[in-house]
Amino acid sequence: MDVILHWLVEAKLFGIPAYVWVAALLVIIAAALVLGVFMSKKGRRTAPRADAVKREGVRTIEPQKAACGLQVSNVHGIGARSYQQDAFAVSPLSDTALCESKGVLLALADGMGGMTDGGKASAIVIDTLLKGFLEGAFAEDPSVGLASLLYSAGAKVQSLDNSGSTAIGAVVRGGKLYFAACGDSRLALFRGGALLTLNREQNYAVMLDDRAARGEIPYWEALSDPQRHALTSYAGAAHIKVDRSLAPVTLCEGDIIVLMSDGVYNALCDEELCSYLKGNLYEAAERIERAILEKNLEEQDNFTAILAKFNAAEGK
Repeated sequence: MDVILHWLVEAKLFGIPAYVWVAALLVIIAAALVLGVFMSKKGRRTAPRADAVKREGVRTIEPQKAACGLQVSNVHGIGARSYQQDAFAVSPLSDTALCESKGVLLALADGMGGMTDGGKASAIVIDTLLKGFLEGAFAEDPSVGLASLLYSAGAKVQSLDNSGSTAIGAVVRGGKLYFAACGDSRLALFRGGALLTLNREQNYAVMLDDRAARGEIPYWEALSDPQRHALTSYAGAAHIKVDRSLAPVTLCEGDIIVLMSDGVYNALCDEELCSYLKGNLYEAAERIERAILEKNLEEQDNFTAILAKFNAAEGK
């Protein structure tokens, strides 16, 4: 031991004592070990998340063109969450009588993750919309019937303990699109290579941006407000407000109707979505799913989208 200590003190390499070189080597080894442990933990955290999303996968609904003139496909994934709080439904596309009398219902709900029972809330919303559409005497203007069903769903969700859900109900009938919505899930129309959002999102961002436009607050304040993304209305809120189409949207050949939860549009910008929506509808759904998975976002929310392509000639 004395010999080793003497060597560490007396020996030099490039004029630097040996003990300095040894200390530097130990620091490098320790840093490598810490980095290895960190990468190992990171790998264990991200890999299962990707696998979980892939198990949810794209679920394709077979087209029933003769009955309704629509092709429908969808994406439904759990993201980085431990459970699924999104829910969706499409009325039977092969039921010719239903399609001719009431049209086709597309419905999507996103349970609020910051509350309890978000999954139950979204399930209640979808169940209310679908049953109401199938069993009820739907109004001449479907947006009125959808709005009524959303108010009913909101009352049911209030029976849960501190829960809520966004909701969108859209009906395609006679080549026209009607809708009602609450919360911040989006209904958009892809036409001519552009994506146009049809519903007005109900969050504080809308109010803040309006105030900034009127000059009441600076734009930087509106954009940086910590409550910007908080919802102002949703199914289960004490004072729910429903946004609906005041006039139907006349569909054109090749239009794609897109219903999506925030897990989709927060992961993919409009430009990305537009590039994925071109071409075959089922491949479009796969491209959207693949793009979300490849981003592998640390806080990826549940993601759900319904894609419905209108083919007027095939619906006759």
